[in-house]
Amino acid sequence: MQKVRYGVIGNGARGQALIDAAIKTGEIEIVALADFQENMLKEAAKLVPNAKMFRNYNDLLEFSKVEAVVVATPNHTHKEIVLKCIEAGKHIFSEKPVATSLKDFDAILDILKGTDLVYQVGIELRYSQMGSKLKEIVDSGSIGQVKMMWCKEFRPPFKDGVDGWRISPKSGGTFLEKNVHHFDLFNWLIGSKPIKVGAFGGSDVIYKNEGILDNGVVIIEYENGARASLVLSLFHELGFLMEMGALGETGRIEAFSPSEKMDVYTRGYSLSYDFKKTGIKGGFDHEGEIEQHLAFVKSIRTGELPMANIDVVRDSHAICFAVEEAVKTGSIIELR
Repeated sequence: MQKVRYGVIGNGARGQALIDAAIKTGEIEIVALADFQENMLKEAAKLVPNAKMFRNYNDLLEFSKVEAVVVATPNHTHKEIVLKCIEAGKHIFSEKPVATSLKDFDAILDILKGTDLVYQVGIELRYSQMGSKLKEIVDSGSIGQVKMMWCKEFRPPFKDGVDGWRISPKSGGTFLEKNVHHFDLFNWLIGSKPIKVGAFGGSDVIYKNEGILDNGVVIIEYENGARASLVLSLFHELGFLMEMGALGETGRIEAFSPSEKMDVYTRGYSLSYDFKKTGIKGGFDHEGEIEQHLAFVKSIRTGELPMANIDVVRDSHAICFAVEEAVKTGSIIELR
């Protein structure tokens, strides 16, 4: 079967990681690269030396060999680029977030509805081994209906990004840049619509003057009565620490990274998974990248709606925007 031909817009560290994952699928050919920074183009070209290089992404969109476009640029540029990809009739794999405001998100959503293009969002934890195992256990019914979920993420500061976009309001906010993945897992595993968000946060240690949060605590309430909470710190200089759990009516799951372990407790039995020992790469930091490309290719070939489609990820984006509003106003935010 012929490989799907990619053009990649944005060739920094994130773009290069996506190029590497795409190559490893064996189903994708990178035929074009675009980045206004020549040094980034040259670095990416080391991975795909036969790809055509462009300094202007509009030229890439006019290149007839490109079937699908990967958008791996700074968050605040996504809307403009995605709309031009739609206009050019290209399938789109966009890094999260879709956009940096709910208004812009919905503008893209409305335009996409009038096309038959495949649009997949880079919410790779849905495709990761650990995320998939969490979903499998919840769907098996072994812990009963999920009533509570939690996530704790302690990590070092962000890398600044080009012109410091990641540590500025251009990012759309700390929780959109960092935790849209985890809110998406909450929504996926709880299986209900989030309706209310409360949050407290601050710029207390490392981002006192940048206009973004460096820590926060979030509580989410769902239509079915379930609740979820997330705690984030970006000033944990001792490395990365991630924990996620789900508490059902008859049991619980606890997952840990970077140890890549998972424990399951029910009334009848308990199980432990050590993904390092099994050779399966688990974790919550950019796992599932190869699998998400394979899913994107399948959707292009079959017309099947991607699991991480734009309708599905709207709720996780809405939570992120509500968190920022809740922190600023001290109010409980009702989602629409």
